[in-house]
Amino acid sequence: MHLLATRVARLLGNHLEGDPCRVYQSDMKVQIAAANRFYYPDVMVCCGPVEAEPDIYYETAPSLIVEVLSPRTAATDDGEKRVNYQTLGSLQDYLLLDPDTGEGTLYRRGGAFWTRIRLGREDPFELGSIGLSGTLAWLLGGS
Repeated sequence: MHLLATRVARLLGNHLEGDPCRVYQSDMKVQIAAANRFYYPDVMVCCGPVEAEPDIYYETAPSLIVEVLSPRTAATDDGEKRVNYQTLGSLQDYLLLDPDTGEGTLYRRGGAFWTRIRLGREDPFELGSIGLSGTLAWLLGGS
């Protein structure tokens, strides 16, 4: 699981090279003010402006969050976390990756609503929040 999160963070970081977006891998919390909660996403991308005095422990406005599923975390990632993440006005894409099946689920914001897109290994995807497209197989690599 950690290898897949590292791969995804590296691919996103390479794609965003020279861009002001910041990529974090499970070492930065996201604050969900509406739920009075904090979570550590597996991978998070924040593209908004950096505050004059940023908090070094958490972000509040991610554009993209990626969670790598495990049997222990799948229900929380696609349940409680998804519902809470979707309260963030900045969040445009929420991607769940299942390394065991090679499948994924992409939640994409469209105005006030969210679209759920199921992805098979060979299916193309687009992360509009960061202008990235590819196939799930490319993102998953050899995992």
